[in-house]
Amino acid sequence: MRPLLLLLFSPLTSIITICACRTTTTTTTTLTAIATVTSPSPCSPTSPPLPLGTAHVRNHCSFPLHLWSVANDMSGPFPLASRTGHYAERFRTDPVSHGISLKIARGGRGALDNGEAHTVFGYNLDGGFRGRRWWGGWSVWYDLSDVHGDLFRGKKVALESKDGRCERIVWADGVAPRGNLTTVCDAGRDLVLTLCA
Repeated sequence: MRPLLLLLFSPLTSIITICACRTTTTTTTTLTAIATVTSPSPCSPTSPPLPLGTAHVRNHCSFPLHLWSVANDMSGPFPLASRTGHYAERFRTDPVSHGISLKIARGGRGALDNGEAHTVFGYNLDGGFRGRRWWGGWSVWYDLSDVHGDLFRGKKVALESKDGRCERIVWADGVAPRGNLTTVCDAGRDLVLTLCA
């Protein structure tokens, strides 16, 4: 598959870049300029287009929390102050684990290793390729789960997009309802997990 990077030039506007992936090597010259790009591919399923959305975690609880960003490696813990704590990261992928888990617990260092109850906001970027066939744009799959207990029992937990266009996941009493809680949205949308909403 050879991707083409089409550049449209106009004296009155800035350069517009369009990415189109094609399986043929035939090129037409109907545009002012055409440049073939062989590597790295701007259409590569491992290189999502920009802009990507952001995963946010907001702590509105009366107690402090800690957050780890976990893929093949782990970053953190990052403190989330009571009532005002906020963490954000641009959606990303991991070449080994693929998915990212934002793990939230009350304790700091060692809390996850010691089996402390924690909540997981997981997400996974999904490119528009199925095998060698292009089927659409980039999506983000996301879910919520609890590990070793219900950290927010009795408190509302909500995961939703900033613009309200993605499916919401709400735990009214802080406990995960039964069934599959995984859903999908456009990868350009920001997702916000509000704790003690």
